[in-house]
Amino acid sequence: MIFRDLDINNKYEIDFVAKVHTILAISNFDGYKTKPEDLKESHLWKTTLDFLNKKLKNSKIDLVIDKDNIVGVQWVEIINSDELRSHMVWVREEYRGKDLMGKLRKLLVEWGIRKNMKYIISAIEKDNISAQKGQLGVGFVFQNEQLREDGTYLVYKKELKQSGSSVGRAED
Repeated sequence: MIFRDLDINNKYEIDFVAKVHTILAISNFDGYKTKPEDLKESHLWKTTLDFLNKKLKNSKIDLVIDKDNIVGVQWVEIINSDELRSHMVWVREEYRGKDLMGKLRKLLVEWGIRKNMKYIISAIEKDNISAQKGQLGVGFVFQNEQLREDGTYLVYKKELKQSGSSVGRAED
């Protein structure tokens, strides 16, 4: 499997990320049963591309690719001088349980350290027990519960080690 950054010039990758983002937005309604291939092409590629171009100035989107198929996506954004916010992490159902989330999160931690961030925040739907376990398994700790218009979320936080970190400080 290959772990790499999103190619902003690749229509398939942009469309796939847009579809995963849509799936996660509707997950409250369908219990994560929708798959990216179930969604028709977004037809919003230009809009999505413009949105991502703006967002990518302060964001990182990682992909996991197996045999030319995207099987995992992670998107994180710099919120301020201290905080990274995880907007989404998704792994195709048949690839879950193979520590792909842990590997994606390691990329996130490494990037956060290179950007001199102090911590990562991630909010997970209260009903998504597997994602909560995954966060705890990679060193996030529970912070609080948030009631939002679209449901109840549990907020997790991970402190990032700075200079001298065992993760390293490779350049971007």
